[in-house]
Amino acid sequence: MICETLQQLDIRDLRKRLRQDLPDEFEILGQTIRTTKTDCHLGGQRQWFLCPGCSRRCAILYPKRCRTCVGARYQTEYVTVEKRREIKAMKLRRSLGQTEGGLLSPFPYKPKGMHQRTYDKLRREARALEAEIWRDLARFLERLTGRTG
Repeated sequence: MICETLQQLDIRDLRKRLRQDLPDEFEILGQTIRTTKTDCHLGGQRQWFLCPGCSRRCAILYPKRCRTCVGARYQTEYVTVEKRREIKAMKLRRSLGQTEGGLLSPFPYKPKGMHQRTYDKLRREARALEAEIWRDLARFLERLTGRTG
């Protein structure tokens, strides 16, 4: 099962709607759900669900259980490391304003209003990812053609 496709009960959404903390115990869909709080580093508290199945703290409950109890995984867990690199490189390019094309497109110019230092950092990170992608592709093609070196 993939988390993104399952029905979710998110404590953060509930708290926003109620504009207050949830009670320590409440009933939803015929099941009692308990909550707990932890102290935050800079003050305040964060509220969590306690999974009815394993008593683990979690912010999201899937059909009445936490992700571990349901056996659900995130979509990205099914994606290869190489594909994740590609997704991250494209995400960086989109954050710099690239709307079309892929990794072969010219690198986008610095968006108006962005600090040069921020742009340089994002560009370095994207270029490093792209270099890894091209190295992986070259290795794959070498294996495919049977040539090395």
